[in-house]
Amino acid sequence: MLGENIKNIRKSKGLSQEDLAIRLNVVRQTVSKWEQGLSVPDSEMLIKIAEVLETSVSEILGETVAETPSNGIKELAEKLESLNMQISKMGESKRKTRRTAFIALSFASLVIIMINVCLIFYKNYEMNSIGIIGGADGPTAIFISGHMPQEIMIIFALLLLAVSAIGIYINRRK
Repeated sequence: MLGENIKNIRKSKGLSQEDLAIRLNVVRQTVSKWEQGLSVPDSEMLIKIAEVLETSVSEILGETVAETPSNGIKELAEKLESLNMQISKMGESKRKTRRTAFIALSFASLVIIMINVCLIFYKNYEMNSIGIIGGADGPTAIFISGHMPQEIMIIFALLLLAVSAIGIYINRRK
């Protein structure tokens, strides 16, 4: 009964045998022997045990004490669960925001591509879409395309589209 009471009170305070032994200036095996009923602490040690476990000597010597889990541990577990839920919700919210931004970027890229392709087709119908500098014949002729800005924009938009596709894939729901 004494050993069970020491063990149950110690556990309810969240202490290990080692923790109690250190506070009582004894070895862990001594605490283990008390709890197993193989030995009994003397009266001075009983008073010290009661002080460390913040209980009375009569409670240690009395009837069997039911093991009660520490309220502090329960409260801590509940707080940790609540924090984990909040972190999870924040992470999900950030993931959705990033995914939406990448989807918007991909649509913008597609619009840029379509506009510039239309401009290229429109300029092809114009007569002066290619200019010639220098001689009109032979190796000294330099041809200038009037489509260069549109071609650069299409390449840039294709790169943006590739990046946004990768971003959408990375931020998918798992």
